[in-house]
Amino acid sequence: MVARWPAADLALVRLRTGNRAVPVLPLAPPGARPKPADLPAAAWAVGAEGAAATVWPDTLRAKRLLRRPDGEVVFVWETRRAPAPGRSGGPLLDADNRVIGVCDARQHGQGYYIHLDEIHAALARGGYGWLVPKRP
Repeated sequence: MVARWPAADLALVRLRTGNRAVPVLPLAPPGARPKPADLPAAAWAVGAEGAAATVWPDTLRAKRLLRRPDGEVVFVWETRRAPAPGRSGGPLLDADNRVIGVCDARQHGQGYYIHLDEIHAALARGGYGWLVPKRP
């Protein structure tokens, strides 16, 4: 683990891959995410249940401010479908296959994914702003 942001329930990890080529999902740049007027919007949730990764179609319902039990607040995407257990930490993709969120919670049959803005802010606070792509 390179860095951790407990309030947003995010971590930056580095994996050693040796000489293997590993596919990477790009992070969406600032402003390149569905806007409130675009919602509901299509999204795809990636995660692992068992041995294989799966991709589920989902629907972004809203950007919400979520209050955690410890009093911290964080912006999340609320989705139509609740993620299955074991999918925490998996990416939420937009129509251009860019990461716009990270699976965080499920409640009342809905999913909650850490919002792209929170991801960008955490990276900037931790000195990793260079990982955030430039605006289109």
